[in-house]
Amino acid sequence: MPEVLLGRPFLQRLGIDIDSLIRTLAQNISDDEAPVPALFVDHVSEDAPSIDTNSLPDLRAALNQSLADCAVHDPPEWFLSELRSLLFEFVDIFRLSLCSDPPVKVTPLLLKQTPDAVPLLANARILSPVARSYMRSWVAELEKCGLIYFNRNPSWALPAFIVDPFKKPRMVIDMVPANKTMVKYYFPFGLSFARFFRLFYFGLF
Repeated sequence: MPEVLLGRPFLQRLGIDIDSLIRTLAQNISDDEAPVPALFVDHVSEDAPSIDTNSLPDLRAALNQSLADCAVHDPPEWFLSELRSLLFEFVDIFRLSLCSDPPVKVTPLLLKQTPDAVPLLANARILSPVARSYMRSWVAELEKCGLIYFNRNPSWALPAFIVDPFKKPRMVIDMVPANKTMVKYYFPFGLSFARFFRLFYFGLF
């Protein structure tokens, strides 16, 4: 039997107020009891690699190798020592390969659009055959792990492109059109920039 979609006006005639039900449900769910987002659960492929594919011994071995590569550039000993302590204190956040990680429980960053913002459906960029092949395989892997999903009715679409497709390819989304429509926020970086610069200088970033 085919599915039947009931619109909001028809449901209201039946005495079903969807908005009221959603508000009541939201009030009854505390932050500690918030369910896992359904989008993540529904879109994870059955053959997606689990989080167990990134074992701690393998992660420690990879970090040790990165530290050895860093030592070749002759960094100060204090820097290498602090970096080693920092990396191994949070070793569980690293991944050697994509897997079906659950959503991270953090305070969401809420972005607001300006009142005059207009949705934009940008055209796809022209890519080289090498870039297209990489993007196709990378998107398929992200989709398999439930990290992205296909949106059949988008109101916004921003172009993706591949940086350095022949040596160290990575996919980038051109956020410039969307950023122009957002209310500006400013955050103090403190020493973060200096720390990232050191990681870059010594070949780790």
